[in-house]
Amino acid sequence: AALGLARLREIFQLSENDFDNLASTLVDLGYNFAAIEDEILNTALRLAAGGKIAGATAQDVLALATALQAVGVQSQAGGTAMSRVFQQLTVAVQGNQRAMDVFVQTSGLTEEAFRNIAKEDPAQALNLFIQGLNRVADSGGNVVAILDELGLKQQRSEEHTSEPSHTV
Repeated sequence: AALGLARLREIFQLSENDFDNLASTLVDLGYNFAAIEDEILNTALRLAAGGKIAGATAQDVLALATALQAVGVQSQAGGTAMSRVFQQLTVAVQGNQRAMDVFVQTSGLTEEAFRNIAKEDPAQALNLFIQGLNRVADSGGNVVAILDELGLKQQRSEEHTSEPSHTV
């Protein structure tokens, strides 16, 4: 745990006081949610680089990691998938119009509103995107096509092509 926390400290450039708060937060999350600290930390480490690039805080990453673990998403798959979403969010904000169009259409916001939220609070932008995906799914829309537009559809090896495709 100490090594994992030290890595998060380095990624997010946290002070000693912030580091102590991060450790306390991790213990509190493990105590209050259906996830253990080790799972949360492993998932957070998988999310950290993409989250940092997108502008998320260490607290955002811990919260997202806790949510993924609490609903039973494996740390490797969930962390990698969410990190890829953060990367695509960053690409969209930096000028990839195609990616921005997908985020905007899915979230239901204007481009200006989504861009401002993504710059100020990437975790909130991610939340709005996920809410939009839920609306699409609830209305019978094609969520897989949206994820595919962003290059987020899970890649399957040829030996597993007979299995149903699952995306995050």
